Amino acid sequence: MRLPPRLAFLLIAAMALPASASDLVDAPEITTASIQPDSGWYARVDAAHSVANGGKGARVLGLSGDLGGGYLGESEDFSGGAGIGYRFNDLLRVDVTARYGSYDAGGAADIDAFCGVGCRLDMAARRDVVDLDANLYADLGTIMGITPYVGAGIGASHISYEAVAASFCSGGACNELTDIVGQDGWRTSYSLMAGAAYALSGTISVDAGYRYTHTGGGDAFEAGFAGSDLLVQDRGTDRHLVTVGLRFRLP
Repeated sequence: MRLPPRLAFLLIAAMALPASASDLVDAPEITTASIQPDSGWYARVDAAHSVANGGKGARVLGLSGDLGGGYLGESEDFSGGAGIGYRFNDLLRVDVTARYGSYDAGGAADIDAFCGVGCRLDMAARRDVVDLDANLYADLGTIMGITPYVGAGIGASHISYEAVAASFCSGGACNELTDIVGQDGWRTSYSLMAGAAYALSGTISVDAGYRYTHTGGGDAFEAGFAGSDLLVQDRGTDRHLVTVGLRFRLP
């Protein structure tokens, strides 16, 4: 006996229904795990070499005001720093750093108004610098394991002039230099950075970059002459550093 087509279809569907229900019960459960951002604390250390340091000039102050100008610069040298930071996500991170450097500084200032025409004060010293900065970075994605970044920072620098030596023209009012003392103090500073990091492992990355730091002006030397004193100020400095260091992801 032939069954009508519609009835045959209903019988086949009824026979397949229990098997389908059994398959659904035994099917593996599929869950979606939330994607966690790459965030957390890290520490950093680095060494730096100053490839070009420049001063904004110098000026000489006396009892009668601004007596003249000159130049004051730094030699190229090495420095080092360390800090701790926090990564918010794959794009943004911040850190606070402390950096120390010691440089040979030297220059000359015109003191015609004090000593007579053609006179100048030649100076040499060691310039010790401690930088304290808060920095913000933007990581620009990772290509073949390399993560380029840019950043900016603001902070304060403690400048100290030590082991000061000076010479000057003789004659006129400058016939006796009684003393010369280096000055020190805190100044505002800001920095701009660019570089790239490469992950050596899941917790350690090597970091190479460039750092520009501008430090505001302040007192440099105080020169004592017979009957009067002169104060030499620098007008600020620009430091250009090439840095190489390591970043350690903290647990």
